[in-house]
Amino acid sequence: MTEYKSEVKKIYAPIGRVYERLADLNNLAVIQQGLDNPDAMERIKQQAGDKVKPEQLEQIVQKLRELQFDRDSVSGNTPIGTATLRIIEREPEKTIKFAAEGMPVAANMWIQLLPQNDNECAMRQLLHPPNGGQEARTRRRWPGTDAGILTLLETIHNS
Repeated sequence: MTEYKSEVKKIYAPIGRVYERLADLNNLAVIQQGLDNPDAMERIKQQAGDKVKPEQLEQIVQKLRELQFDRDSVSGNTPIGTATLRIIEREPEKTIKFAAEGMPVAANMWIQLLPQNDNECAMRQLLHPPNGGQEARTRRRWPGTDAGILTLLETIHNS
């Protein structure tokens, strides 16, 4: 498995608030609430543009509606069973580490936060094999993630 790294992105919120929102996955339930907001759905359709067909977007929305959240995990049904992203380690205001469960490929994801000033922080996401990336021979940018994660954080921040 290849290790993927996102670009480092600036978030216009204090690191403590960003960490608190991301470290409790119950906060992601705001995504489901946004699906009932016509303005939010219109923004999603505009961002998807020609990249996603309308019927595919409907399937994605349905899957998002079916997600289940608790403090440490987010789970959803897939054709091969339940897939879960579980927090396995928290380092306050620095790192949140996740493990993928119930998926055909074992993977871990890290969210790294760095303070910039009192009202801003920076964030980067990494996806890699569970052994810390030792299998990875190449590193690639995690495509399409930066804008999606920032949109998610903006939604969480504004809730």
